[in-house]
Amino acid sequence: MKRIVSILLMVVLVMSFNSIAFAVEEDSPVVTPRWTNVSSINGVLEVDGNEGAFDAVITGYSKVTRITAIAQLYYLNSNNRWVEIPVDWEYSVNFNILGMQETFGASSDFEYKVVISADVYANGYTESVVTTIEQ
Repeated sequence: MKRIVSILLMVVLVMSFNSIAFAVEEDSPVVTPRWTNVSSINGVLEVDGNEGAFDAVITGYSKVTRITAIAQLYYLNSNNRWVEIPVDWEYSVNFNILGMQETFGASSDFEYKVVISADVYANGYTESVVTTIEQ
């Protein structure tokens, strides 16, 4: 049952937050896609009381054959510095969609973020991407 809920959540995330990022070189009228292999990266990070939840989806274009990722969890301390919380969140699929779902002990007194580092493989080309999901 939990697996079905996870899959449904991933589908909802992909459908509701689907967007494409674009980059423009300075003084250039040409707009190009930000990534070559990645269609979108979407995620949600929430804290409720003493429990946090992280859900994200990396969607590659149809030519993508493999995605690997590592997610790192951080909290903002009282000195306004991000401190890494040791977690073992590693993912790998031989497909063009990678879903991530984790829960963690948290405190509503702190702000959290997750940094995702991923490698997306297609046609012999590996694209490395990094993105941050914040509360």
